[in-house]
Amino acid sequence: MNESSQVDDPSLDLPLPDELILWRRIPKEKFVSVTDVDGITRVRPSSDSFADNSRDGSSMSVFDASSCGGLERILQGHEQFGVVALTVGQMREAGLIVVRTPLGGPGHCEVVGKKTGGVRNKLVKASTWAFTPEK
Repeated sequence: MNESSQVDDPSLDLPLPDELILWRRIPKEKFVSVTDVDGITRVRPSSDSFADNSRDGSSMSVFDASSCGGLERILQGHEQFGVVALTVGQMREAGLIVVRTPLGGPGHCEVVGKKTGGVRNKLVKASTWAFTPEK
């Protein structure tokens, strides 16, 4: 393989449309209960859920909902996790870049860019639950 073509899967280099739905796994310990002004309590992900990997420094991991094989596949081995949905466009609006990666299985992507507190809070507000585990 030559240096200009280091990826065997050409789909990794395709541009991602703004409307593409991304799924992010959220561990149950990162669920936060909040009560709104009407007294309704709901659960949301903590802003820490949208940070880069603190263990190895890798960028935030997400999955392309259309090509990852479904929620069941990305939750294998992560039964106590929830999944939130965001779009590529929402990531871009927060100043981040989404790139496909060959590691992490089908549909795996990484979100590259500085995830300040303000950026993470934008992602919390933009995210919607795609799946929450049983209590």
